[in-house]
Amino acid sequence: KQGKDAEEKLKTLEQEVRTQAEELKVLAENYNSERVLRKKYYNIIEDMKGKIRVFCRARPLSSSELARNNFSVIESPDEYTVRVKTSRGIKEFQFDQMFVPEHPQA
Repeated sequence: KQGKDAEEKLKTLEQEVRTQAEELKVLAENYNSERVLRKKYYNIIEDMKGKIRVFCRARPLSSSELARNNFSVIESPDEYTVRVKTSRGIKEFQFDQMFVPEHPQA
């Protein structure tokens, strides 16, 4: 009897963990989308005030860099943030707009 009770409790707890993990994923996605939206509205307001804006463009690696087995040390989780992998850890920077290497220049 105790074994069955423990097994049922384990199943219940495993289901709760799965449910909590799904909720956490949804909350993280909602947070990121709200953060991007807030930054967009902030930029609109700053444009109306005439503030100077700062943009960042990460260029793609050249063929010679690729031939030397170089690799990119940046990533952009959203359109306003760049993360740079350094020897001292990851550094994060915020810009008014971030253009990744895949973004066309035209």
